[in-house]
Amino acid sequence: MKKHILITSLFFMALTINAQTNKQDKITPERKQQISMLNKQFEGTYQIQMVDSRKQPAVPYDLIERVNAVRKQNEETFFYLDKNVRVRVLPKSVIERPGFVGVDKIAHVSSKDI
Repeated sequence: MKKHILITSLFFMALTINAQTNKQDKITPERKQQISMLNKQFEGTYQIQMVDSRKQPAVPYDLIERVNAVRKQNEETFFYLDKNVRVRVLPKSVIERPGFVGVDKIAHVSSKDI
């Protein structure tokens, strides 16, 4: 019985990994280049916050587009990728200030501080 459960679990994990790989394989080279340019352009204007975790996050390829979609003029915004992964988005008014210094891409934070 335990072998059956183990084999079934491994099968579903393999299907999940395959599905994720296929999804990323469908991205055209032009799209990859566009996202890469956006990532460089907006580096330091958002932060991936690991809440109560020391793990490194899995970052979706289209994160920068999601970041820019929620970015506001004068208000810092947040959204969650997962229960332990929060994204902090700096407002345009902060980014456009002279002498702007970007934030670290990844930060580890406590849920007590948010």
